[in-house]
Amino acid sequence: CVGSARGHSGTQAASCDMAAAEPLRLTVARCALDSAVICTTVATDELQLAVNLGRTARAAGFGCIAVLPFDAVAADGLDASDRGLLALLPPPTPPLLPRPQFCGKQYLSRRRQFHRMRLWRMLLEAGFHVLGVDPMLRLDRNPLPALGVLRVRADGLQVAGEAYLGAGSSPDVVGGTPGFSLKQIYTYCVWLRSTPATRLLLAQAEARTFGGQDAQVLSEELNWGAGANASCCHSNCLAKQFSVAKPPPAPARPCASQAELPLAPPPPNRTRNSWPPPGTAKAWKPAAYNALPMAAHHFGRCTGRDVACSGLHETCPPPPPPYTRQAALAESRRKRGGAKRKKVGQT
Repeated sequence: CVGSARGHSGTQAASCDMAAAEPLRLTVARCALDSAVICTTVATDELQLAVNLGRTARAAGFGCIAVLPFDAVAADGLDASDRGLLALLPPPTPPLLPRPQFCGKQYLSRRRQFHRMRLWRMLLEAGFHVLGVDPMLRLDRNPLPALGVLRVRADGLQVAGEAYLGAGSSPDVVGGTPGFSLKQIYTYCVWLRSTPATRLLLAQAEARTFGGQDAQVLSEELNWGAGANASCCHSNCLAKQFSVAKPPPAPARPCASQAELPLAPPPPNRTRNSWPPPGTAKAWKPAAYNALPMAAHHFGRCTGRDVACSGLHETCPPPPPPYTRQAALAESRRKRGGAKRKKVGQT
């Protein structure tokens, strides 16, 4: 069961996961602060990015960061102090490689999606809380105090007719405030507490990422699927704990494609996303990449406008007020006015 349970039955996969959890726990334990681990994924030529992230994590009180490389990396070129900043995990076997359609600019991003979901799932199963970040981020401070004051809103609001799960509690999942259009969780930085609900969420999200974008399937499963019992909210507070380093120019990378990827499970039955019905040309295909042009995550219980976390830390901006019908109409009028002014200026 080295690195991966791909290709096994569900029972075999669970056995592999249990067998892998203990050595992983021992490898990563020195990185943890209050049972929380900073983790990232890297290509073979991104190891220095991980070292730089590890330095800021060490300065913030973490022993090291957990790193899942795409392929085998040679850490011998690092000095002893830099090697100590990284808990390098063995790369998945067989390697997680995208389909040929992702050769080119999207190749690195697609590989990162596979490895990100794999790493988060493994760490959660090992009992660690996870702050998953991309390697170009740099910690400005210990983020745990800010995350510790965030709460699921308890002001009686509802999303899609459902009361907030865990209102007033510390959320199981915190994402950055989603974008205006897609309203998906940004997977470059996500906080996940290790609970039965988040472990189920990541197991399903990892499997579905073989057939779709990680942010899309993670948001969908959290809102309406395997993660439906995880409490959640979003906050701009996450972004305030980090700065972004400009990565060096990416070298040309070979594009290798695997002959087969695991079949990706379909969307959850309760999803509000408008996937075409089974049997139609654009329906979810387990053995292909599936794209949804416009997701409905703005209706989601974890990604809607009204589910910003409550609680305020000195490093964080205040949470936005509840998004009412009046606020929606006012925003719509403002945008229409801006579009008209832009059009007049262009004539």
